[in-house]
Amino acid sequence: MGRQGRKTQYAVEINGEVFPNGEALRSRCRSVIDKYLWPGCPRDVSLDGCDASFFIELVRLRDPNRIESNGYVRDVTRTTRDGQIGRHLCFTYGNGVRDMIGWSKLCAGEQKTSQKVSDALRQAVVKQMARVYAKAFDASTVSISKRTGAISFSPGSRIVICPKSGRRLSVTGEFADDVGVVHHDGMPFAEIRDAWMEHYGHTFDSVPLIDRQEGGTTISPGDIRDSWEAFHALHASLIVVSKQWHDLHHCEERTKSKEVHDVVA
Repeated sequence: MGRQGRKTQYAVEINGEVFPNGEALRSRCRSVIDKYLWPGCPRDVSLDGCDASFFIELVRLRDPNRIESNGYVRDVTRTTRDGQIGRHLCFTYGNGVRDMIGWSKLCAGEQKTSQKVSDALRQAVVKQMARVYAKAFDASTVSISKRTGAISFSPGSRIVICPKSGRRLSVTGEFADDVGVVHHDGMPFAEIRDAWMEHYGHTFDSVPLIDRQEGGTTISPGDIRDSWEAFHALHASLIVVSKQWHDLHHCEERTKSKEVHDVVA
């Protein structure tokens, strides 16, 4: 009885083909993509109708909000990532958004986790954090890493005092006690996230995500992303604090959360 339940759980049907498990589905995906890889092949090659349809149906099955939030898929391309030609797929939607598809994870049927959605939500508001950081350090030049989302500034930024620890802060930590990081004062990030999801009726599964070509995940452009950015800007009280204080504060918060969980359990 148990075996039958597990088999039913992992069986997948796409365009009339039945795959008994994720590995069989993954093998089929590899064989399709390999048709578009050959010595000296272009960096980008569009998949033909049947092959493109296969991957569109895979995404519709595993992550339906991904396509619905962007309208329709205009093109499916075998492309490059970090300059490397390989089994990388990219959807181009009708609204012009390009979405790197993690097809291997979709084959495994991995669900969106709270951590993955939270990381995407943070990435969507990184510019808000950068503005606070730049203002605090009076930075004339601000840049955000496309790959990691890390914030960097021009040299010569001023020293500021951490309002929590009193430590002297700088962008790099040079000529100061510590580096500065952006902190959600008052309402923590997780509470803002949960309040936004409750207000708009979202769940972790309903938040539409796209994989960035530079790496990582973010929220698909559209009304949902716009509502999150506006909600975060309205409720977040962002300040620059000592990285040491910030790390210690979050360690204590995680410990409290675990103690509450243990008591409730």
